[in-house]
Amino acid sequence: MVWRSASLGYTYSLFIRRSVELNRAELERVAAGLESLGVRALPSAGNFVLADLGRPAASVYEALLRQGVITRPVANYGLPDHLRITIGTAAQNGRMLEALAAHLGSHDPAR
Repeated sequence: MVWRSASLGYTYSLFIRRSVELNRAELERVAAGLESLGVRALPSAGNFVLADLGRPAASVYEALLRQGVITRPVANYGLPDHLRITIGTAAQNGRMLEALAAHLGSHDPAR
């Protein structure tokens, strides 16, 4: 029984380590992707990034939600131009960046 507990503990430890590594890699990828869209990504050590859109985030939040991309507006924290974006899988993060790029591109005041 002790050996089985130790084995499960080791397996769990490997799972946690791998999860942290994947999160860190995706966090860097999402932050870089946001920056490439002109969105400032505030430094993060967690499983989310705070994105400064430089304009009111409510309409961006709604547009992403209509596309099935869930983010969190944080105006209630005094940050009306920001969205909290949880780090997901590579596919989920890619979908979010594509949806955000499409929305920002279609609402670019320079166009």
